[in-house]
Amino acid sequence: MLEGEIHEKVTVRRVVGNCTDSGNWVYTETFRYTSRSRKNSASPFPWFSLSLEVPVSWKKAELLEGASIQLANLRTNQYLIVTEELVADYIDGYNITDFTAYALENMRYGSNVVDFSSAVKIEVGGRSARQFRIDLADRYKVSYLMTCVATERTFYLIYLYSMTPGYAAAIPVFERILASVTL
Repeated sequence: MLEGEIHEKVTVRRVVGNCTDSGNWVYTETFRYTSRSRKNSASPFPWFSLSLEVPVSWKKAELLEGASIQLANLRTNQYLIVTEELVADYIDGYNITDFTAYALENMRYGSNVVDFSSAVKIEVGGRSARQFRIDLADRYKVSYLMTCVATERTFYLIYLYSMTPGYAAAIPVFERILASVTL
């Protein structure tokens, strides 16, 4: 959470379609920030928000301290984490490519990396994004589909991951989650 900020989480549950995983998808999480000192006036931190859809079988989970969205389907070992960083916290000119390289380096640091892909350019929520896969084998074999998205003021990092043996089956679910992102 940002220093000196009020963190508001709003959860709205509404069935929006069908999915072979659970039969239904649900609009699940919206998060946003507003300045504590300027709640009723123009804030130097305008509202940030990201929303997405996940299968109704996914539930809130404690996966990464400080993450804004943390959801999981424990039955299928599929997980979602969303973190965010203010663009203003980085040096001038720091862009989505730099942020993606930073995210990849953080994932590789202190982990037993089995394999990783180069970042590819994609679009998420109408925004330019970068995506890479990284396979780790520390205590468990885990495969991550990491997606970095930038708005004018925020870098978002979306972690979608599963146990490596189930990763191929998780890809259609992960792709649908990413396709539902709005910023």
